[in-house]
Amino acid sequence: MLDRRSWRQHPAMVLVSLLLAGLAWPASVVAGAASGEVIQVYDVPPGKSAELRYLGDFWGINWRENYISLHVTPRGRAAVEALGYRVETDERKTSALHDFINVDRAAWRAAGLNGIPGFPCYRTVDETHADLAALASDRPDLARWEVIGQSWLKANGHVGGDDVHVLVVGNQGSTQTRAPLMIMAAQHARELVTAESATRFAEWLVNHYDQNPTARWLLDHRDIHIIAQHNPDGRRAVENGQSLWRKNSNLSACAGGTTGVDLNRNSNYFWGTFSSTDACSQIYRGLAPGSEPETVAVQNYMNQVFDRHRDNMNDPVPVDAAGLFLSLHSFGNLMLFPWEGLGSGAANDAPNHNQLAWLGRKLGYLTGYQVGRTILGPAGGTMTDYAHAEFGVAAYTYEIGNTFQQGCNSFETTLWPDVLDSLIYSAKAAELPYLAPRGPEVADLIAIYDASSSQIEITGMADDTRFDRGGASEGPSADPIHDVAEVRASFGQPPHLSDTVFTLDFVGSGAIVAIDALLDADAFDPNQLLFVQATDSKGIAGVPAAVQVQQRVAGISPDVFNLNLVAGQTRAETLLISNIGDQLLNWNVQADTGRAALAGHQPDLDETLNLAAFTLPGGATVVRSAAGDETSRGQVVGFSFSGSVSGISGNATWASDMALTVTSPDSLSFSVGGYNTINPPWDFNGSASNTDGSYSSSHIGPDIFGSNGTGDAGTWQFDFNHTWNGTMNWSNLVLTLHKNEPLGCVAPEGVAWLQISKASGQTMPGDVSEIVLTIDSGELAPGQHQALLCIDLDDPTRELAVVEVNVNVTDHLEIFQDRFEPEN
Repeated sequence: MLDRRSWRQHPAMVLVSLLLAGLAWPASVVAGAASGEVIQVYDVPPGKSAELRYLGDFWGINWRENYISLHVTPRGRAAVEALGYRVETDERKTSALHDFINVDRAAWRAAGLNGIPGFPCYRTVDETHADLAALASDRPDLARWEVIGQSWLKANGHVGGDDVHVLVVGNQGSTQTRAPLMIMAAQHARELVTAESATRFAEWLVNHYDQNPTARWLLDHRDIHIIAQHNPDGRRAVENGQSLWRKNSNLSACAGGTTGVDLNRNSNYFWGTFSSTDACSQIYRGLAPGSEPETVAVQNYMNQVFDRHRDNMNDPVPVDAAGLFLSLHSFGNLMLFPWEGLGSGAANDAPNHNQLAWLGRKLGYLTGYQVGRTILGPAGGTMTDYAHAEFGVAAYTYEIGNTFQQGCNSFETTLWPDVLDSLIYSAKAAELPYLAPRGPEVADLIAIYDASSSQIEITGMADDTRFDRGGASEGPSADPIHDVAEVRASFGQPPHLSDTVFTLDFVGSGAIVAIDALLDADAFDPNQLLFVQATDSKGIAGVPAAVQVQQRVAGISPDVFNLNLVAGQTRAETLLISNIGDQLLNWNVQADTGRAALAGHQPDLDETLNLAAFTLPGGATVVRSAAGDETSRGQVVGFSFSGSVSGISGNATWASDMALTVTSPDSLSFSVGGYNTINPPWDFNGSASNTDGSYSSSHIGPDIFGSNGTGDAGTWQFDFNHTWNGTMNWSNLVLTLHKNEPLGCVAPEGVAWLQISKASGQTMPGDVSEIVLTIDSGELAPGQHQALLCIDLDDPTRELAVVEVNVNVTDHLEIFQDRFEPEN
């Protein structure tokens, strides 16, 4: 909190009537916030952050750069500096705060603009409630809108107070047992991203139910309870100009100052610890546990949602317990879990600490957040601790983003996609949150039905390595990474719930394998989802994945022509387009010149993959994976590695003793480095790598992934193997994929020496269309030439087919027999 005396000199609140009426705030109040600044306090030791709360308003931490953000008055900054910390002004956060304060809210509203003034991407309380109510009204089969309590103002008879609402999302007609996930947002009013994140997740689920297999699976098998605006009174204060409002609007708590109670210090468990008795503190806990109506509303509602999985909070929760609770906050890029209200040290861990950590690290893999129990410092009376202590459900606190005034562009393009992925995974894990995250995940799942063979082709990846703690040091030290032992599939519901289960083939071995299977489907129902679930060598099944099986329509034959022609000779060949589906097939053919890999690469196509840090003992292997084709498209012709290593000094190992194997999505591999291996050496090989430091190495050329390179789309796997002894600690790991322009039909332009008899057409189900290709070598010099036939198809499984036409032109007939085709 800000220095108490400074706050009384610069009031942070005015009469509630102004708040409710939405009138302009007095200049003295705006000046109180604007006179301060946001500072960065560096290198604060663990356990010392609490003392800073008495010198300024604690905003959050930046664990990557090791500083704490505080909003302070000049007196507060001087007090922080007097403690000996390095202090710098955070120009960006200070400027953003002042810009938010200075928004002309009357002009914003007069112009009919939506959203919180200055931030159109964040809906107001009224807009949030209206949109979620409309969602339930439009899709009563998938959602219902309920009142679960009241805000402080409404509960105490003040005009303008709000109800506390929940949107319950789930297929109301489903006969499945539906495990609960509860998401609570905007408990702290100034944290703008949280309510919008919860609202957008609800919209994603409902609006995608009819076309997205994951949304359909989740709403058929889960009940998802979304409280998007837990503190509507406080959020209205922010909307109307009080940009630093954090607490609820309890007028009996520090009236005229930092009014209200911190709802995240007011729950029943650990109430009174790591909080404040000072009503003007930003972490004021209230007069008693559960003293605030907003707190009571959510705690009572949990009684309707969750089963109790134990009698005593000190007992372990059974590993098959269902239910998950998420409290969305900002900021800091953190994932916290119980106990938040106990001090540091393993003695204060919850009984299910390891299981909570492992699910948290799965979410950390998706968000890049740091994951731990004590990484932000303890807080007593949180709703996360209440959910876990009272019911035994897994519970987490998100700290989303980098600031309270998160810009709309960074929220929508950077933060929200990762948060959405993590919320989806949370919903998947809600049935077995203590068990399923320990098992492998299924990713990149595709299922294609081929009517000509009555088989479903299933491809994807099973990955047991997707854990990331963001460098947090607390235990457990190891993650449950094991070899993939089995992959199973079923129709209609996940394999662990199905009576009929199919075992699928996979390629390779280890913690990451490629699924490549054929499933006989004589009785295939195209309306049923296909579920795939992987199990590791310890018998732990991960969360399932769902996919809609798509029907293949087009068959193309052949997919390559290899021809030998004498100079001046003309050849005719036939390309067949078959309709193997049950719907009309439209197609269009154009020709394009082939693109062999260029010397070097095109830097504008480089794709940077950031990998999680790891510790690598001698003789051990660590596996990382990342998706390619996310920022650029092309043929990968090489890669660069960079990273920082410690632990080298004083032991008999060098950085170059680590070998790296890079495996592409189509299973092409290249290995580099290592001690006494046959691999090509690192650029930093030998004695040049015998000290701690940062190293980099580049490998580009036809020996890496072939003369044309390899496609970038899909999951890339990186195996780091320590081939000597000692222990290395690697961080700041960056793999850059170097690419050239993609092979294929980038800009079809025709090929002078290749003519096609028909450029477009339609093929009826069961029919075959023939296209005659005429190749005239008179247009070609002796040597090798390539053209690509680019066939656009209205086939959902194959929208573009690329057929190679490879021609070798010779001067003499006797060279006709060569590698392109056997002698006739």
